[in-house]
Amino acid sequence: MKKKIFCLLSALALLLSGCVKEHLPVCYSGLYLRYNYTLNPLDENVFGPDINELTVHVFDSRGVFFEEYVFDTPGENSLVYLPLPDGEWSIVTWGSEEKSALSRSYDMGTVATASGRPVYNSGITRGGTNLEEARLWIKNIGGAESDGRSLVSDRMSRLYHASLYDIVTVTSTSEVEVIDVPMMQNTNTLRIVVNGLAPSATRATIDQYDVAADMANGHYRHDNRLCDEALQLRYQNGGWENGAEGLQYDLTVLRPFIDDDDSELTLTIPGLSSFGYESDRISIPIIESILDSPGYNTQRDLDRANLYIFEFVFDTTDVSLNIFINGWEVVYVDPIVS
Repeated sequence: MKKKIFCLLSALALLLSGCVKEHLPVCYSGLYLRYNYTLNPLDENVFGPDINELTVHVFDSRGVFFEEYVFDTPGENSLVYLPLPDGEWSIVTWGSEEKSALSRSYDMGTVATASGRPVYNSGITRGGTNLEEARLWIKNIGGAESDGRSLVSDRMSRLYHASLYDIVTVTSTSEVEVIDVPMMQNTNTLRIVVNGLAPSATRATIDQYDVAADMANGHYRHDNRLCDEALQLRYQNGGWENGAEGLQYDLTVLRPFIDDDDSELTLTIPGLSSFGYESDRISIPIIESILDSPGYNTQRDLDRANLYIFEFVFDTTDVSLNIFINGWEVVYVDPIVS
């Protein structure tokens, strides 16, 4: 449904007081957007604390890129003004936690395919790039691993997304309307916790412990859907530390998708097999294991979460291993050892 956006006042105070065209000598065309971020575990709007920079891309009625607007500190009211001329527009917004964090961790442009592999063309062109061609992907990824996955070894900044899927119409008339724009977090933390097994017991240092998360969520369309050619990624961008819950390793990953059947979390502990375990390496399916919890049933449930705790509890006395995800014991998973 098209939304009519009417004459927008030059001062926010006048806007909030209900001022109309007669109070100003000129009626300004443009658009106000009011962002919110409520799709989170608290179910509260935490836009202000979490999102401190917005990059807004505007496309015209033909889907051609028109302009980029960057807002460094939108503020707690999350209201921004786009000085758009009259017309019909599509709007895509990417948010980040701090100034310039988006450009440090991610790139935007178009993607082509050559020899079965995506070829990334950085940058979107005013008057050239089409909405359906626009993509976002992780900026600093390494070369392909032996199994074809691309390595992500750098910690990414938090990423947020919002789109106005319907065409927005801007007209210069006498009323004011503000569009509310909900945002979604596109990054999650996978926290791996190890208990019941001291590094000294395995004759290995913490740095020799290895964690990897394999996921197929390499890059996104303008509407936040995965591209058909989305990269297969191997995330190894964390570090071990002694946390309140045990020895822990935090991975930063892009949002998980409910149909990613090949996602896999691997924990390797040198010397583990000396206790009688079949191997030093343990792997479990990420999505399948998360969905075993009663709190996760749909893609929206996954999108609301931003932290998944995978706890591995070893008992070397009886050579057992219990695995918990966000406190829920994964009882049906037999760890894959090889």
